Amino acid sequence: AITLTVAFWGLVTPAFELPDEQAHLGSVEYLRTQSEMPSYEKLDLSSEMVETQKYLGIFRNDLGQNRYTYHPEYHVDYSDSLIGPHEQEIKDLNTSESRTTYLGSEAAKYPPLYYRLIGFLSSPASFSNILDRLFSARLAGMIIIPIMAYLVYLSGVTLFSSKLYARTLTLFVMLQPMLSFVTNGVNSDNLHNLWFFALTYLSLQLIKRGIRISDLLALATIIALDIYTKPQGFIAIPLVSLALLISIIKFRKWKMLLAILEIGIVSLIFASPQWNIYKHLLNVANQSG
Repeated sequence: AITLTVAFWGLVTPAFELPDEQAHLGSVEYLRTQSEMPSYEKLDLSSEMVETQKYLGIFRNDLGQNRYTYHPEYHVDYSDSLIGPHEQEIKDLNTSESRTTYLGSEAAKYPPLYYRLIGFLSSPASFSNILDRLFSARLAGMIIIPIMAYLVYLSGVTLFSSKLYARTLTLFVMLQPMLSFVTNGVNSDNLHNLWFFALTYLSLQLIKRGIRISDLLALATIIALDIYTKPQGFIAIPLVSLALLISIIKFRKWKMLLAILEIGIVSLIFASPQWNIYKHLLNVANQSG
């Protein structure tokens, strides 16, 4: 029911009226056509995207304003038929030249995991017009919704030991306005939120039942995937570390604490700039020898 509710809003919300959707779709499109993520050194706003936004009244000027800015009464024109205003003109923009001619920079510049996933799942519509590609990307992203809801439910069961409370928690979380608003659109925050829900559930399990090697491997994998989705994924490291510390103290796993500290120290050494310099000097010495 939650998935259907969010999916409904995703299908009826007009194009590019969800948070930063044009920027995230721009990244999906740029990765698909250029086989690399957008960067600050190259233009990434296609002519097709520019003209589409102008038709829809959402193209921003140099001050970051569009027809909606300071005009809450504005809305896109409605149609009396199944064909929307300017829909045909937008479809006619679907040419190779329009899709690969870049006029500015707007695409989201994040790690590529989410954009590769959405690009792959929406690939059947990759040759269609930009409206079809947008709604295909929205539908592709909805695979995340039931997984998120299930993880919230499992966390509720872990916290409250009650299925009723767990279902209530799931409804409150998944239908929270901002979360449901973002979730039904094209936005890498959705995959980032999914990883955090998974980390929350596993952290609760650590605290409740103790540390298992399988849980540690799962946590490490999910943190890596989250970092490959959003730079904010690094925030998970101290949060998971706190859950580990609570579990160690609760179950008196002092040997585990020493092992984790040793692994952490070694990891920091290998990740430090000084170690990179040392490796460079070592390589130079080996080559000279």
